[in-house]
Amino acid sequence: MKLINQLALLLEQESPTFYNWNKKVAGQPVFDYIRRYEGDVKGNHIPYVYDDKIKWVYDKHKKMRMPPKYTLGTTYGTLTIGWGTIDPAVIKSYMDKTMSVSEAENLSKPDINEAARCIKSWQTRRRKDKDDHNDRKLTTSMYIAMIDIAYNLGCPTFVNTKGISKIETGKFKSAQSWIENGLDWGHPKRRKETADLFCRDGGCIDN
Repeated sequence: MKLINQLALLLEQESPTFYNWNKKVAGQPVFDYIRRYEGDVKGNHIPYVYDDKIKWVYDKHKKMRMPPKYTLGTTYGTLTIGWGTIDPAVIKSYMDKTMSVSEAENLSKPDINEAARCIKSWQTRRRKDKDDHNDRKLTTSMYIAMIDIAYNLGCPTFVNTKGISKIETGKFKSAQSWIENGLDWGHPKRRKETADLFCRDGGCIDN
């Protein structure tokens, strides 16, 4: 049975399914994956405002490292709360109160959906007269990985990077290396895991 499962997995990887994501949704896995990197080390939301450039410190009550709560004064990075929410109006309203899990979910959902729309829009801009591969279709894991990058880096910045041409032209193995080592985004662990995710569903070759 173990051998059969291994062969089934190998077959799936050799025959991956690529989608036009304007006709399909990835669902909850997108939210789960992105939120695990936008909160604390366990993937929980951070209920208070913090400066994302300030070094995290050990919290003896939570028994893990946490970002210090922002207490006004000099800002070195971007003020953030919840699962990566940076909207100035939201930040202002939570300066003197904490955010619940449901509030963090509701606030992060539109931003994650916007990152997904970013990748869908990028797919529609395929160029028939250029070297675009397979109408820019993506496997599920490639799609989620790209949403993660767009969420972290910002849509315009990501889709206008020179390196994204690797994905557009079907150079997926090269794109995996670019996501981890060539593109300036996220922290090293996140880049490594998202690069691995990009190729999880197979088809990760340079066409």
